[in-house]
Amino acid sequence: MEVDKDQLLDEISLNKMTFRVNDQGIAEYSDDDSENDEASLASYNMLDYFDGGDELPPSRESGSKSRSSKLNRIEDLPFYHPGVTRNTCEALLLANGIEGSYLVRPSGNEKDRFTVSVRCSNSIKHYALDINHFKHTYAFGIAQFDSIDELSEHFKCMPVLGSESGTSVTLRHPYKHDIPEPTQYEHVVRHAELGKQTSFNQDMAKPSPDLHIASKEGYLIKRGAIHKNWKKRWFVLQKNLLKYYKEKEESTPIKTIDLVDAMHAVEDFCDGRNNCFRLAMPTRIFYFVASSPSEAKSWIELLQWKIEYYQERKTNQSKTRLNNSLKTAGELAEHAAYLGQHYKQ
Repeated sequence: MEVDKDQLLDEISLNKMTFRVNDQGIAEYSDDDSENDEASLASYNMLDYFDGGDELPPSRESGSKSRSSKLNRIEDLPFYHPGVTRNTCEALLLANGIEGSYLVRPSGNEKDRFTVSVRCSNSIKHYALDINHFKHTYAFGIAQFDSIDELSEHFKCMPVLGSESGTSVTLRHPYKHDIPEPTQYEHVVRHAELGKQTSFNQDMAKPSPDLHIASKEGYLIKRGAIHKNWKKRWFVLQKNLLKYYKEKEESTPIKTIDLVDAMHAVEDFCDGRNNCFRLAMPTRIFYFVASSPSEAKSWIELLQWKIEYYQERKTNQSKTRLNNSLKTAGELAEHAAYLGQHYKQ
């Protein structure tokens, strides 16, 4: 079969396969009967075919196996949760998951970065999952994967992820997004309004619930308050509470530190130790040593973030109480003035 290669059409259909041919004679093809509009296109050298070399790839009617991937995007993973933030993810896994439960979620507004979040004993660890469009690979930890199928198979093998803290976590239980749900709804039989909140409402005096979690756990070496000796302890951080235990398996903490009253968390060089930092409280300064510089940095940044969060929260609550007091005083003054005018009459 002789064909003028310069007369190749930009797009032709043969054997129920659609080919898009470029100027080098390399075509991408897809099955016309495919239900997936985003079916992946495979490369095929049309010049080799017209020169009598390769044969056209078989269509679906031939009964051959499709060459397109079952998973084309990270979003196709059954445990990918769109629109889930870090805080929502932590609340979800801590409430419903068990150790080793994990999911994949977006990573903020970064287009080509995702996050693998996994539950440990009492906290959530987050790992970056990046797309390299130039190399057409997916980077998870120190591993590289050439396709979503390879990445999916890696998850099926229950990978064990280690960190510089010396602790590891195993991805055992994918938290799937497609969970069966009932369709029943409660019927509203009465609908009323309590009224707009004013300074006289009791609810205004109550602080709004603290919804953030930002958890972390791991071993730290802590200096004692009296004997100044250093001992290894297991620390768990959730919301405003930093608890430490004698061992990871213990259920009752040795002490609980409330970060609402904390002043700062910064790097320190107590007793000449590396990877050291301090946590300043009104009545005591705690000294800790982490297993590596990056682990110390991670603890400092998270603790300081929480300290600033609660400081701002207390400031806003104080402003609210002050404004409510001023409103109350103003309303009482207006009421007193009204009563004075009334009695004069």
